[in-house]
Amino acid sequence: MSTNRRSQAAAYLIAFCSILFAAIFKLILVSELATDTPFILFYGAIVITTWYGGLAPGIFASGLCVLLSIFFFLPPYFTLTLSDPESLFRISLFLFETTIIVYLIHSLRKTREDNSLPQTQTPPTHAKDDALLLDMIQITAPIGMGFWDTQLRYVRVNPVMAALSGMNPAAHTGRTVLEVLPELGEGMQYSLKTVLETGMPILNQEIAQTRQSIFGETQQHFLMSYYRVRDSHGKTFGVSAILVDITERKKAEEEKAKLIDDLQRRREQLDFLMRASEILNSSLDYEATLRSLAVLTVPTIADWCAVDILDTNGLVQRLAVTHIDPEKVSWAYELNRKYPPKPDDPRGVYHLIRRGEPELYADIPDELLVTTVENPEVLEIIRSLGLKSAMNLPLTARGRGLGMLQLVMAESGRHYSHEDFILGQELAQRAAIAIDNARLFREATRSND
Repeated sequence: MSTNRRSQAAAYLIAFCSILFAAIFKLILVSELATDTPFILFYGAIVITTWYGGLAPGIFASGLCVLLSIFFFLPPYFTLTLSDPESLFRISLFLFETTIIVYLIHSLRKTREDNSLPQTQTPPTHAKDDALLLDMIQITAPIGMGFWDTQLRYVRVNPVMAALSGMNPAAHTGRTVLEVLPELGEGMQYSLKTVLETGMPILNQEIAQTRQSIFGETQQHFLMSYYRVRDSHGKTFGVSAILVDITERKKAEEEKAKLIDDLQRRREQLDFLMRASEILNSSLDYEATLRSLAVLTVPTIADWCAVDILDTNGLVQRLAVTHIDPEKVSWAYELNRKYPPKPDDPRGVYHLIRRGEPELYADIPDELLVTTVENPEVLEIIRSLGLKSAMNLPLTARGRGLGMLQLVMAESGRHYSHEDFILGQELAQRAAIAIDNARLFREATRSND
């Protein structure tokens, strides 16, 4: 076997061993890196393979890393298929990045070999072509690429990286990130300095930027990776960085999280209605069931809950008040006895029962309190409660007003939404049916007696 063939075999053997070691190391010792950063150790293996083996072993290493990542570290695991769009995006991005890395490392290796030639020897004629190709890769790449010298000043950026500042790429040369990017410069400067001093790369660092446009403010999200650049003799030239725009992926993640929150909230509302229905159907003693219902609402859907019932004489009776503080409950009963509602009030519980229309107050500003509460003493007391939002829900069955259910948000700082208003109306309707059924049963029982 010739020397050239032996060196090529050794290069492929280095590629196989380094990648196998990286995969085993990730699977056994640092398995927590597999989900968030499944490719972090493979970058090093690809760099080593390309540096010692050349372009072909580097490409072989990249392909092997892709297969191992798909099989071990991307769902669905232990198969060579990808069903998740996010996994497909990540593996495509990894393949693109490794292609650039392989080419850059191969170019540095060729430069080292050219510099080691005698001064009288003419360098290869394709060196200029390689430089031109590298320029074209940087200019046309869909990801941002930049290089800073040892003084952490811009040497070169491609258009995508330059778009961070909105300036022309040439305008960056000789400046620092603090001068070009006032908002992001401090964090980027610290990362560049850390990588330059330690030599340890920083991968997939997330940064966010707010842009002003004619359509308003837009939020952009990026992943930035930094690595130190040195020659074959160990001399440091500076720091390079790769920028990837993940704004669309971030939006998709936020929409997914919002959808999950909505589903969770609706499930909680459904569970609450089921528990409330169990309470209302547990007994024909509607006074007791309504008191239990008021206890259930706090603090699940309210900070305060009050239940008022219209008796056979047409007078409103305060049936229940609930709050997490028992002293405040006693105080609320006392306030109702001291200032009972009046049947001829143009507002309040009597008016709501007569109208039969629910009311939602998503916000309770002070102006609303001033216009609805005439008694100055009561107004000061209500102000001290710090009310944030409220729902006044009439209890109506067969066209007759039976009472009112009031739900209030205060200490928690929460505000009722339209979905909460729908839930409150459903709860009031079920409570009204339970009251009506219980009264009908009592009337029937008295008739039979």
